[in-house]
Amino acid sequence: MPLKVITMADQRRQIVEKIRAGIWNVTEASRETGLSRKTIYQYLKRAEDPTETFEDRSRRPHTTTRTNPSIEAIIMEVAHDYPVWGETKIRKECVRRYPELTIPAARTVGRIMDRHDHHPGGQAPGPTGWQRFVSAAPNLLWQMDFKGWFRTTDRITIHPLSVLDDHSRFLLGLDACTNQARETVWTSLRRLFQLYGLPERILADNAGPWGAPGTRALTGLDLWLIQLGIVLIHGRPYHPQTQGKVERFHGTLKRELITRTTFTGVLETQARLDHFRDTYNTRRAHQAIENRYPVEVYQPSRRPYPDLILPPDYPDALAIRKVGYNGTISYENRRILANQQLQGEYVGIYEHEEEDTIDIMYYRTILRTVDLRTVPKRP
Repeated sequence: MPLKVITMADQRRQIVEKIRAGIWNVTEASRETGLSRKTIYQYLKRAEDPTETFEDRSRRPHTTTRTNPSIEAIIMEVAHDYPVWGETKIRKECVRRYPELTIPAARTVGRIMDRHDHHPGGQAPGPTGWQRFVSAAPNLLWQMDFKGWFRTTDRITIHPLSVLDDHSRFLLGLDACTNQARETVWTSLRRLFQLYGLPERILADNAGPWGAPGTRALTGLDLWLIQLGIVLIHGRPYHPQTQGKVERFHGTLKRELITRTTFTGVLETQARLDHFRDTYNTRRAHQAIENRYPVEVYQPSRRPYPDLILPPDYPDALAIRKVGYNGTISYENRRILANQQLQGEYVGIYEHEEEDTIDIMYYRTILRTVDLRTVPKRP
């Protein structure tokens, strides 16, 4: 005769039946079963429902609270206007623009930005950096870096410049550069912009012609990218894992081509790099994109390279100032340094609400944050 299995639901039902029959009171049931009085009262309450089976209940909440789509749209509108701002500043600007609406807390704003794959470009990444981050769509982020140099048989030094789409792994460019000058990078990027359109952001390291912001004055390359609406962001210093995808590609390039090939002259080197790039994009399946080819995943950007760069169009909430001959602006009877490269250009001033602090912006990029208390007024 098979043994009868006593389930947890049966045990709960027996506890309720003994209490109702007067065999136990709640205190005695607690002492005999080792359950808390609160738990036993819950069983008694559940027993009032004739459909109750005393089975384990799911702990998943019956309802979830999600921000209204119209509020999400407002948050992302502001986030795209100021792509380098974090969640706190984005929330403040939302409150400023739409004071009649209830804007969620900064932490919720940050989660909304994450869901939309919007990550502030001007902020340093956390402890894990960009190691495991994957953009949600093509052209949200390009990774750019120089591969370590090598020499051709005629003693010409080659610095391969790689530009890789973060989402699709599509190798946009692989150029045989003979130097690492800004003009060389500018020429390569302009050609890629004309072919594929403009990305939202470009990730580069802290060396070479695009060193980290705050360590030097803006260059012509910086200003050009800012004017095109492209955010140039930088990996953590001495942390190449931040650019994991382009670094891994460079390992592939070294293993599969550079160490196995003899290069003769710049033109012949570029031809070999072009052939490798074509193979990488069209005939080399990638596990990270479900064993598809990068060319199957990548799509050109919807932002074409403009024939004419328009002047900045700042939101109404910003004060506008013209940069003087010495790189300064006048604000609240103070002379404040903006950037010496912007003489004659117009910048926007974002006023913080809680403190005497302003952000000086050029197009969508924050040039610097200034504590007005540290800048004396003019007599």
